[in-house]
Amino acid sequence: MTTSEFIEQVICAAKRDHKARKTWQCYAGWARRYALWLRSQSGLHAADSETKVSRYLAHLATRPGGCSPKTQQQALNALVFAYKHGLGTPLGQMPEWVKPPQKQRLPVWLSSSEFQALAHHLEGPCLLIAQIMFGSGLRLNEGLRLRIRDIDLSARLITVRGGKGDKDRTTCLPASLIPVLQARFQRLEALWQADRRQNLPGVWLPDSIARKYPRYGEDWPWQFLFPGRQPSRDPETGIIRRHHLHEDTLAKALKKAAQRARIGKRITVHTLRHSFATAYLENGGSIHKLKELLGHAHLETTEIYTHCIRQFASEIRSPLDSLPQPASNVVPFTPHQRAA
Repeated sequence: MTTSEFIEQVICAAKRDHKARKTWQCYAGWARRYALWLRSQSGLHAADSETKVSRYLAHLATRPGGCSPKTQQQALNALVFAYKHGLGTPLGQMPEWVKPPQKQRLPVWLSSSEFQALAHHLEGPCLLIAQIMFGSGLRLNEGLRLRIRDIDLSARLITVRGGKGDKDRTTCLPASLIPVLQARFQRLEALWQADRRQNLPGVWLPDSIARKYPRYGEDWPWQFLFPGRQPSRDPETGIIRRHHLHEDTLAKALKKAAQRARIGKRITVHTLRHSFATAYLENGGSIHKLKELLGHAHLETTEIYTHCIRQFASEIRSPLDSLPQPASNVVPFTPHQRAA
């Protein structure tokens, strides 16, 4: 079997299994890299599949630069799927392989004042989606894929459908955004009516819904909360329809806003989700409830935010602060000193 045939089988299997587009693209990428690596391993051609996969996983961990445990686990998941569903030959018991060391990294988060400074340099839909992510803890794709039906203004709830792990959950809707969303609904309804007058195909629907109710994409409740300015071609079907905002739109806007606000942190879109979690715990929220709001599968994932809250730092006293403090003889810096 050629590399291209192997990759095509993995993609077809992932689509049959209703995997998200990003998931099957990820699986196909690992299948291609694995197949190319096998070509260079002449001594493994006669080995069984389990040995080949374990050697490849060890290669990822020991190559120059190495890889993170999450990357290695992602590769393992992709190859297990490729063998089981793509080739129809599930992997058996695998020999041990070298694993990269676990390195705990604390998330970067924004305080309320830092987010206000950041938001001052955002506008339009980028401002609103940033406010929703900071106020509700959504992931980027969860925010971009919000539909009108997912927003409950009266109950102040957001329903996340088909989130990570294809799970649904609810989270809080900031009350301060209700007037903004009401005004946005009016503008979006006018855009939706214009699309209907132009007989534009309905928005993208999940496969199961599209098969059973193909016209739902034309109905108001299914419209995206953050639609693109112009219709675009669907990469899978080739249909020209109105999709949601591209994920790079918010990332670029945040980068520019962070530079203008002079925030000395590396700001990404996911920083907004980290900021929600940290602020929630600082305000006395339960870590178990936070786990539900964030959609984490394990409490250990949520517990990392306990190291970020101010209360954690307030319980620690530096030994330097217990020493008697002499009068400072440091001369304050003034701008004209540099010129001198």
